Amino acid sequence: MFRNLNKKGGVMSGSKSQQAKYQAYKTKILNNHIRNVKKYNNYLSRVNSPLSKNKENRITDFPLEIFKNKTFHKVESPIKIDLAVPVYHGNNNSKREIMIMFFKYLRNISDVLAEYNIFLSFTIVGSDKEDSLNLFSTHLKKNELDTYIEYDQKNIDYKGLQREYSSYENPIFQMLHYKFYSCFTNSWKKNVNINCISGSNDFIDISFYFDAAHKYNSNLSQIYGLNKRKNVTLITSNTAVQHLNKDKTLFWNLDYGQNPSFKNVIFAGGIIGISHSPFWKKPENRKYLLDCLSKSNSAFNEVSIERIFIKDGDCTVVTIEGCYSINYKTGTDLTTTEMVAHTIKGNESFDSTSKNIIFSKCGEFWNKILSL
Repeated sequence: MFRNLNKKGGVMSGSKSQQAKYQAYKTKILNNHIRNVKKYNNYLSRVNSPLSKNKENRITDFPLEIFKNKTFHKVESPIKIDLAVPVYHGNNNSKREIMIMFFKYLRNISDVLAEYNIFLSFTIVGSDKEDSLNLFSTHLKKNELDTYIEYDQKNIDYKGLQREYSSYENPIFQMLHYKFYSCFTNSWKKNVNINCISGSNDFIDISFYFDAAHKYNSNLSQIYGLNKRKNVTLITSNTAVQHLNKDKTLFWNLDYGQNPSFKNVIFAGGIIGISHSPFWKKPENRKYLLDCLSKSNSAFNEVSIERIFIKDGDCTVVTIEGCYSINYKTGTDLTTTEMVAHTIKGNESFDSTSKNIIFSKCGEFWNKILSL
């Protein structure tokens, strides 16, 4: 489902000083949360090893056949989807390269979806001033439905994380809260069927949009996401943008395992969407949901978003399955791969056959993105 794949993408890396600062930041955060690289490496070795004999700890309910045999059909009536994304590269070369790739990928899938009567527009909230706007205009914007909003981060960036990382009182979280809130308020002004929000380094399989469009019901308030245990995300970290390395990639079925903090969570980040419905179209109800998000103090937190939409928005959960996504971390990031691995307490691992199939498809997917 890609077009015009005839140009090889570049590979860039951040400066040595930026890399050194990030390594120091990562070490501090890992130490503060009893998350160390040795534990993480041992974790990867265990879950990636084809020699593991712990069959009781194997994933057995991933819809592998759906994953392998996705088919796409045109929807009868036009479906409009708006995707809101907060972006920021902070003059980091590799993060800027990821942003360009991300914009190119979104433009590509939007053009493909249009052929199937699915119209994907974008609300981009950036913080790199003219450069963000120029990248948006050059690589993503196609018509008036694609909008860019500049958000002032007030010199707060991811390198500013301190010991109080776990507290939402940290200035970085306050900034992210209002930046994500800006995504919601600006995207929700558009007259579309479904509003989505995603991370700026989450490359979501195009089949997510097909599934959401085909399952859209105008009579219901619906919430869409990457349902845990039904989809897979590959998470990897690097100082430069390059091809995926299987041995340095975390395969995640989006289940948090035995972590009590994520009990009863249905989705696991990446992307979340909510449909327009009779409930949604009433201004007082829309204002109520925005107030709930604003008062949550964590509009950037997918778990908070999910709970607000389901509880206060009375949303029906739509099951999306067989999709894949790649979360590519480079430069500084709010979370590290190590943190994710630590958070997934006692989660199962894919068997070697499933992992080979998943990596083959995701590797091909990523290579096509690199070539855009």
